Amino acid sequence: MSETIAGVSVIVCRKEHYLLVRRARPPFEGKLAFPGGRVAHGETLEQAARRELFEETALTAKTMTPVDNFIIEAGAARFHLHVFVTEASGEERAGDDAASIEWLDLAEMEANGESVTADTLRLARKFATDR
Repeated sequence: MSETIAGVSVIVCRKEHYLLVRRARPPFEGKLAFPGGRVAHGETLEQAARRELFEETALTAKTMTPVDNFIIEAGAARFHLHVFVTEASGEERAGDDAASIEWLDLAEMEANGESVTADTLRLARKFATDR
């Protein structure tokens, strides 16, 4: 089994719409997912989540709250994903490995089916019921 890589994902929700990025690179290239990525050496999980949100969307996170963590098997890679929820400020624009940005509500995410990663949809459903 390959080494487990620490990763982060950030849920931002405004008026029932979730901030999603279309991945420009593997392992989920072309798929819609919450902003996130790998934790860099020496970073805390929260620092990584803030950095990834800013790099991919140009948004600045406010208070970060951890809400979930789980293992993702993606091809030969294995990720331990730590999920945060936050409010964010700024004007969003796609950057880093985000090909585009979309704000979708849960119904739109479900209608996009195959375009949204399964874990993103699962987390959005959980977040919607926990609010």
